[in-house]
Amino acid sequence: MTTPGSTAQTTYDVFISHKSEYKRWVEVLAQNLHNCGYNVFLDVWELVPGRSLVDGLYQGLRQSRAGVLVVTPEAWESGWVREEYHQMMAQKTGRGFPIIPVVVGHEVPDIPFLQDVLWVDFRSQHSYHEAFYRLLCAIDNRAPGPEVHLPGELLLPPALRGETTPHQDELTFIEHLFELFYSQQAVLLFGQADRGQSTMKSHLLARAQHQFGARNVVHLVPPCNPHANATEYYAVLAQQCEVAERSTSPERLLYDLEEKLRADGSLFMLVSGLENTWDEGRYALAGIFRSLNERHTSRYRLLICGGEKLAELYFRGGVLSFLSHATVQTWPELTVADVRRMTAQEAAGRTIDDTTAQALLAVSGGHPRLLQHCLSGGPLAPGSDAAAWRASLLTAPFVWHLFTPFMHDVDRQQRLCQLLAHQDVGRNVPYLSDELLRHLYWKNLLKSSPDGQRLIWRCEALRLAGLHVLGCAGMG
Repeated sequence: MTTPGSTAQTTYDVFISHKSEYKRWVEVLAQNLHNCGYNVFLDVWELVPGRSLVDGLYQGLRQSRAGVLVVTPEAWESGWVREEYHQMMAQKTGRGFPIIPVVVGHEVPDIPFLQDVLWVDFRSQHSYHEAFYRLLCAIDNRAPGPEVHLPGELLLPPALRGETTPHQDELTFIEHLFELFYSQQAVLLFGQADRGQSTMKSHLLARAQHQFGARNVVHLVPPCNPHANATEYYAVLAQQCEVAERSTSPERLLYDLEEKLRADGSLFMLVSGLENTWDEGRYALAGIFRSLNERHTSRYRLLICGGEKLAELYFRGGVLSFLSHATVQTWPELTVADVRRMTAQEAAGRTIDDTTAQALLAVSGGHPRLLQHCLSGGPLAPGSDAAAWRASLLTAPFVWHLFTPFMHDVDRQQRLCQLLAHQDVGRNVPYLSDELLRHLYWKNLLKSSPDGQRLIWRCEALRLAGLHVLGCAGMG
C-alpha cells in the first residue's frame, strides 16, 4: 500500500523476518497482507536463486518502510533472525523505521526488547483476525480503536504444534454439516460479527481432508485488494487451489479445476470472503461454482462461509441465485466448553468450573467480546457476582462504541430506543426485511430466542448500555 508520497527507493510496505520452522505460517501472513493491498518482502517471494542471499535481504530491508519480526523462543536463538533485528534497529535509527514484533507459538520469548514495545499477539488462532487487524494498524502507524475493521476475509494459518482440538459440541456441529453433504452439493454457513470462526474453519478443513483426502480439499479466499489486476487475481486463486497451471482467467481456472477434479476423483471447496471481493471476480467465481455444480454433481461439494453481505447476495438473488436449493446453516452459539477454552487462553493453566462458565454465558449472552471482557476482569471464583460482571459491561468502552454510530441519525436513534425498551424485538425469519433489525442482528447485538421463533437482545447489559448511550429517557 505504498502511497504517492513515498520515496522512489521504498519498494515494499513491509519486510518480514522469520525462522524457517514457521515458514508456512509466515507465508499465509504474507499472503493475507498482499490480499489487503500491501507490498510484502518475503524471502521466498523476492530472492533470486543464484544471487547473494545476504545482499538480497539487506536490499529488501533498505527498500521497506516497516519491519515485522516473527518472534518465537526458537527464532531468537537463530543467529540470522537476531542479525536481521540488528539491521532493523539500524534502519530505525537512520529513518524512523518501525519494528513490529509478532509473537507466534505458545510461549512469550524472554527477550529484552519485548518488554519495551507493544507486540502483536498471534499465539491464539481463535483471535487471529483481531491480531491481524492490529498488525495492519501498526504498519500504518494508527491506533486500532475498540473495533476490528478488516477489508475482507483472511486465509487460515496452519495449526501449530499444540493447537487445541475441537470439543464435543464443535464435533457434533461439524458432523451435522458433513451429513448434509450426503444429499446436498452446497451449504451456506452464516456467522454474525465477532464470532471468531478461524478455529472452527480449521476443524472443518481437517474433517474434509479426512473424508475427501488432503489433495481434494481447497480453501478459497478471493483477494479483497481493490488494486489487483485480473491476471494477478486469478493467479492467487490458482495458487490457493493448488492447480498445476497458473491460471490468469476464469475460463482457465475452471478448466484447471476440472482437470484437478478428474485426476483426484472429488473436490471439496471451502470458500471464505466471497462477498468482500470485487464485483467482476465475484460473478466469475459464481459462474465457476455453477459449472462445477452442474457438471460434477456427485463429486463436487461446496461450503461457503460469510456474514451479512453474503446473506444479502443469497436471499436477494443475483450472483448466488444458482444456490437456491442450498442448505443454510448458522454458526453455533458459544458453549461452556468454549468458555473453558477461552479461560485457558486468557491465562495459561487457568481453569473455570461449569457453574461459573454458565453464569458468564448468561451475563454476556454468549457474545465473544463481552465474554472476553468478563474473563479479563480478574479472578473467576465459583459463585462470582454476576451483577459485578454486568456492571463492568455497562461501562466497557467498546460496548458504548457499538451504539454511538446511531447518535448521528435522529430517526434511527428514536427507532432504536423503541427496540431497546423491550428484550424481545420481533419475529425471527430467515431474511429480515427491516433494515435496522437486519443490521443489529449481523452486528451480533441480537440473537434467536431459545425456541428460535423470536429475536432478542443478546444480553441485558447490552440492552441497558444502549439505553444509556442513546439517552433513551424513561425506557428500560
